[in-house]
Amino acid sequence: MQDAANKLENLLTQIFEDGVVEVKERDALQAACNELGLAQDQILEVFTAFLDKMWGQAMADDVLTPSERLVLKRVIKELRIPDDRLPVQARLALRDV
Repeated sequence: MQDAANKLENLLTQIFEDGVVEVKERDALQAACNELGLAQDQILEVFTAFLDKMWGQAMADDVLTPSERLVLKRVIKELRIPDDRLPVQARLALRDV
């Protein structure tokens, strides 16, 4: 299980490295989710951990820049992470006013 989770996390890192999610990357993510043998809750756990990592990197300097905000919102949207799984600070910082 941990090997599959690591593979999925590595794929997420590659996909979001440039801030743009291409169709082939979206397809690769879907294929990985289908082929790695992880249950839906395990996949969501990997997605949430990835978001937590991205949030930590964005907030390392205690400033959320507009570009970091866009990347984080893109991660949430692409991975379909439900609001209740977002870090509280991220939920507040990223909400649309």
